[in-house]
Amino acid sequence: MTDHAARTDAAPSPPAPGGRPRRLGLLLGGLLIVGALALVVTWYLGRDTPAAVDTEAAVDAATPADDALGGEGSGDADPDEGAADDTDAGPLATDWVVDTDLVTFDFDDGTGTFLGFRIDEELTTVGATTAVGRTPEVEGTLRLDGSVLTQVTVTGDLTALTTDIRRRDGRAQRAMNTGTHPTSTFELTEPIDLGTEPVPDDRLEIDAAGELTLNGVTQPVTATIEGILLGAGARLLVTGSFEVRLADHDLEAPSAPIVVSVADTATIEFQLYLTPA
Repeated sequence: MTDHAARTDAAPSPPAPGGRPRRLGLLLGGLLIVGALALVVTWYLGRDTPAAVDTEAAVDAATPADDALGGEGSGDADPDEGAADDTDAGPLATDWVVDTDLVTFDFDDGTGTFLGFRIDEELTTVGATTAVGRTPEVEGTLRLDGSVLTQVTVTGDLTALTTDIRRRDGRAQRAMNTGTHPTSTFELTEPIDLGTEPVPDDRLEIDAAGELTLNGVTQPVTATIEGILLGAGARLLVTGSFEVRLADHDLEAPSAPIVVSVADTATIEFQLYLTPA
């Protein structure tokens, strides 16, 4: 009887030390992780991916610069002087140089001179999206002998490259090894006969064979290029793009916890304003 009473009246065993706080901590930690992922997903879905290079938009962006220089449409220009400029622009310049000041660079709006990349990626819970990177630090020259494009060299400073999600700028630069190879260069390898000497406002689309040097590795590429003389022919706009396999330049796509996969091919795009050298 005594033993039975003792067993019946015995107090329940206390919980193991720290058991409940530990479970509570794990629960709160899980909730914080879920909340953080939700914020990241909302942030990705809410951002606007910059549009690809668009020649028409680039022409429109250059119009204020033409007006400021007294070109067609400028209210401050002398009517007679403007008419003379339009009818007698003089011979077309042979040597041209990239001008980074003609139109102000804006990453999101895609204005100004720049070169960069676009690459598809798959993100956790977000799905398919496109990563975009651009640098406005560009130098280059172009030589046009009548109707023949004989020389094109364009170099971009990749240490000035930013992306559409600023917190991954450093990761993108490390992936391209900019600490060792800070620039990328495209150079035309074959002259191109345009068939006729360019005239203002006429657009020419060509395929240009060249070489791209990226991460210290040079590979042949073929770029689709569109060119147009602006105003009276004193400014030149060149836009275009071409595909690049990362492995061809010993590159590996940057990784992050939210990134499921990244395409093995990127699109290199460029938008260049040039003025006579």
